[in-house]
Amino acid sequence: MKYGITVSTYETSFGPIIYRDGKLKQNIAEMSQLGYDGVDLFVNRKTDEELLEIKEMFREGNIEINTYLPFFWQKLASSFRKSMAISV
Repeated sequence: MKYGITVSTYETSFGPIIYRDGKLKQNIAEMSQLGYDGVDLFVNRKTDEELLEIKEMFREGNIEINTYLPFFWQKLASSFRKSMAISV
């Protein structure tokens, strides 16, 4: 059986994310020590270079990225909700 956990590349208060302080290097080291095999990765806007660095950090920690969840659309969703509230 493989074990996975949720982690974010940015500080967030979003509920299902366990590692949500944005301290990715520290979190990867701890997840590795705890024996996690993979992560669901929540990511804000990143450059291609930053994404490659993140991928390498997980590779070095021997942790697979099972799910990649880009959350840079949150601001768009917030604007959309505001627009909907005004138009109703």
